[in-house]
Amino acid sequence: MHPSLSETLPHGCAKNHCLPAVPSVERIHLKAARNLLQDAQTSIDTVARLTGFGHPENLRRTFHKHLAISPQAYSERFA
Repeated sequence: MHPSLSETLPHGCAKNHCLPAVPSVERIHLKAARNLLQDAQTSIDTVARLTGFGHPENLRRTFHKHLAISPQAYSERFA
């Protein structure tokens, strides 16, 4: 007999449909964007396109949501 989903996930995860050990696709894209922005030669438009955000505005919203900083400011600070 196999354990149920609620028995194998941390408390409350089965009910909320979360998978804590798996990073969200958005976080994976964000990490890729952060890596590219550390190269001062890469434009915000190019980073947004290459990392799956499509448009710079989507990249900006995600940066503000997770890092409370704009992609431009991140690039200036860490490049």
